[in-house]
Amino acid sequence: MSDFALVYDHFDPGTEGLRESLTSTGNGYFCTRGTAEWEDAGGVHYPGTYVHGGFNRETTILGGRPVLNEDLVNLPNWLVLKLRIEGGEAIRLDNVELISYEHSYDIRLAMVQRVLRFRDRAGRETTLRSRRFVSMAQSHRAGIEWTLTPHNWSGRVEVISGLDGRVTNQMVARYRELEGRHLDPVSPRTFGPETIALKVRTRQSNIYVAEAARTRVFRAGEPVPVERDLHQMQDYIQQVLAFDVAQGEPVRVEKMVALFTSHDNAITETLTAA
Repeated sequence: MSDFALVYDHFDPGTEGLRESLTSTGNGYFCTRGTAEWEDAGGVHYPGTYVHGGFNRETTILGGRPVLNEDLVNLPNWLVLKLRIEGGEAIRLDNVELISYEHSYDIRLAMVQRVLRFRDRAGRETTLRSRRFVSMAQSHRAGIEWTLTPHNWSGRVEVISGLDGRVTNQMVARYRELEGRHLDPVSPRTFGPETIALKVRTRQSNIYVAEAARTRVFRAGEPVPVERDLHQMQDYIQQVLAFDVAQGEPVRVEKMVALFTSHDNAITETLTAA
């Protein structure tokens, strides 16, 4: 650890949950755990986004007795960004060979970063640099930047950019018997070719939450034409961006996100605001 950075130089599944907590980014309005964008919730990883005042109460029947619990609700996961190479399965830390790995948190900039060089099952070597922040200047906004560099190959890649409302509150082991479903879907939406959005409502406290995401691709500072494919369900929406990459040429993927709730002042409606 340096004066202004917390740095992990290898991936350790047993301590990843703690590392995700320590590298959370927030601004007083909302906060997101430091989970890698390409990982789903499970025994190792736990994506979590929480907003100020975003509570909900639910009742669980345990041994025939009703137990009331109130949680700070885990909101839809805006991090979802996954990489597929030449039509293969999405890259995860457990299905590639890590050549090098660094996960860091810059305290001065409140930015979480991962840099990994990996070899996939086809022998292709790639470096993925991920940087992420939750804005202090504009409290409803956050952003992710990926820089992809293929080292020994050229070809077609797909980047999946999604908003996932299927999340639950299941991180704390002693509370897992309690009801963890706090969100009901309202609607997924698209706003033009680049922007997707998702709206949900807390089940008891009736707080509406909307997130919108715009994803773009750049090479040498210029926009890259991409093919976009859309898939949506009531509680999930994603775009798949397909484009070509060339050996040794970095490509930058930018995902900008906005989040609003019905507790916010001076907005007409959460989805419109996002």
